[in-house]
Amino acid sequence: MGWLAPYADDLLRLAGYPSPHPLAGDALTYAEQAIESYTRRVWGSSQPFTQRVFTTAKSYALPLPPDATSVATVNGSPAPTGVTWSITALGLEATDAEGRPVAWAPGVWTVAGQRGSAAIPQGVLKAASLLINAYLSLSDAQRSQMANASRGDLSYSMRYAQLSVPEAETYLAPYANRIAGGLL
Repeated sequence: MGWLAPYADDLLRLAGYPSPHPLAGDALTYAEQAIESYTRRVWGSSQPFTQRVFTTAKSYALPLPPDATSVATVNGSPAPTGVTWSITALGLEATDAEGRPVAWAPGVWTVAGQRGSAAIPQGVLKAASLLINAYLSLSDAQRSQMANASRGDLSYSMRYAQLSVPEAETYLAPYANRIAGGLL
């Protein structure tokens, strides 16, 4: 069961379907995958991440996943003595003991930390109910086609660039970050 499972009955009612529904599990999985792909965030739990960042010039911030909550190591080491790391909207920034910014040198940086949100905002739940409604409104043939799409298929990846329900995009807009990071 995924992170929407505790809300299944309420989401089905919001979507206008009785609970239990024979396709509820498939609809919840579809909504979870669509939301995570669209927002590029982990919902319902905190998970470790490792990200490799390539810089070609000095930078004052290393890009992070949009839902990064902490950074434990960079290139396998914690913050050096006298340097403080902080997560900002721009990414991971470093400051020295006097509070001056420290630049990251050009090169390859491997950042490890935690990402994800255990709390699920109401906007995300509303978007999930809209996506569940859209999934359950499909014909069996359309659902079968969707289930058989491979992740390498262009049509599959295009599906999550825009959601099947434009109103769901509105609810997810505050959580969507279109900057892609190279997660390992």
